[in-house]
Amino acid sequence: MKNKSLIINRFLSTVIMACILNFGYSQIVEIDGSLKVLQVDTVVNVGTEVVRLADGTLAVEEVNNTARHYVGELWGGGLVYHVYNNGQNGLIVSPDNLATINGLTWHGSAGFVLTGAQSYGDGASNTDTIVSVLGAGNYPAYLCDTLSVNGFTDWYLPSKSEMLHLLGTFYIVESIYANDSDPNTNSLIEDNIDGFSGYWSSSEVNQYEAEYIYFNGPDQGGTKDRPYRVRAIRKF
Repeated sequence: MKNKSLIINRFLSTVIMACILNFGYSQIVEIDGSLKVLQVDTVVNVGTEVVRLADGTLAVEEVNNTARHYVGELWGGGLVYHVYNNGQNGLIVSPDNLATINGLTWHGSAGFVLTGAQSYGDGASNTDTIVSVLGAGNYPAYLCDTLSVNGFTDWYLPSKSEMLHLLGTFYIVESIYANDSDPNTNSLIEDNIDGFSGYWSSSEVNQYEAEYIYFNGPDQGGTKDRPYRVRAIRKF
């Protein structure tokens, strides 16, 4: 019985040490009487990770050395606000708005035209479609499509889904951009239009309407001739 306790203690010490070495990230480790691991967060350390298998046992797996990005990271020309694929892919929001305090209409001077940019999740495709139909002009999709910031030129007007991801991490983005003392970055809700911060998405509803997001109010569709703000994103 004494030997079993010694083994258990050594096992727990190994797990706890692995957690501590994980660059300061807290880990959750729960063990029942049979030493089955009920829950364990990924522990990353020098190219390997400890994972929980389906039967509750631990295993050490090799991982590639590709950088894992995180929400709130200043990288890639802006700020990472959404990640997936274990941090190897995600979305980056640009440092500043592309429209003045008065905002821009969705279609510019083109009037009510059905562009066919109706993807809910693919803003890059929507942006390409809008620009191909409306051509050059002072409107959200074109400004995003032609934007060059910090050496990156693959910006686009986010789709409704990509805007909702930004809404989900809004407070992190807002905290960093509003308090970084960088004159080239701007808060998402600074100098509100009509008391709200409406931002256009690239997702078209129909000939007359497109989706937009309020960061401090409801998200909805509105007529394209209403002036809202513009913030570009890019993906990695």
